[in-house]
Amino acid sequence: MEKLTLEEKISWVLGLVIECPLQDPLETCPAKELRGLPVQDSAALISNMEEAQLDEIISHHRQCLWERERELLGRDG
Repeated sequence: MEKLTLEEKISWVLGLVIECPLQDPLETCPAKELRGLPVQDSAALISNMEEAQLDEIISHHRQCLWERERELLGRDG
């Protein structure tokens, strides 16, 4: 996978904050707290995050999505 630019990371995290791709975010979701804020506030906070923090949210999302999709499809690790 290509390396994402900072702008792409911000866009991706903003999308995750707007809605969980699986409709039901887990309690461990790092974007969950931001979902309760108005979109403008979330966007401002995300735009000011350190890149490492964006990377952490994206990494968590990828792992969560992978695990939950495997569960839904009934596949083992």
